[in-house]
Amino acid sequence: MLEHMSINWKRCFIALSPDSITRSRLAALPLAPGPRRVAAADLHLTLAFLGAVAPEQVNGLHQLIVTCARSLPPLAPLTLQCWPSETRPRVAVLGFELPGELLQLVEQVQQGLVTLGFRTETRAFRPHVTLARFKRHAAPYQLSPISSPGWHASFNAIGLYSSTVVPDQNAHSAKSLASRLPIQPKALHNVTQQDGERVVESTGQLHDDGCRYRAICVEPL
Repeated sequence: MLEHMSINWKRCFIALSPDSITRSRLAALPLAPGPRRVAAADLHLTLAFLGAVAPEQVNGLHQLIVTCARSLPPLAPLTLQCWPSETRPRVAVLGFELPGELLQLVEQVQQGLVTLGFRTETRAFRPHVTLARFKRHAAPYQLSPISSPGWHASFNAIGLYSSTVVPDQNAHSAKSLASRLPIQPKALHNVTQQDGERVVESTGQLHDDGCRYRAICVEPL
């Protein structure tokens, strides 16, 4: 049983984490000035958005992640896009192909979330990594099309993440909030020894857009 503190995570999601080579390649993709780049350490491919998570739900989510941890084939990058559109840009993303193995993983995650009492997305899953974020009411932005980059993206960890928007003028209190973990590191080490997985806890990375995140990543040994 994992221990946790009695706090809620407000914006939680389950995501894949890229390996170091893929992370560097994603961070190096050229973008014209305008949006704020997501820090390389924070790049991820979201599988399911959860919203707020209560402390008593964390253990069930962790067990779901342990069950879902598996190797995936490298993913082929497709296109750079602005979502929801170039005339009303909010994020710049790199889309990826959707092989059967990734689709099966997404379906397993969604089924597990339903069992745990979470609502799941009704929209079709579109695999992507967010590269940059725009300010509200940003001017139209046109992305230059990319030719085939000649590489595939590898993702070697699945994790439970929590992000918190941090106003610039309140950075100190945001750092205090980010230091309170709902899962204790000692408990994570115990799970690693029992289940044969490598559990990696990441904390305190500051997004370029003013976000902090918590990640509990489970990697098959």
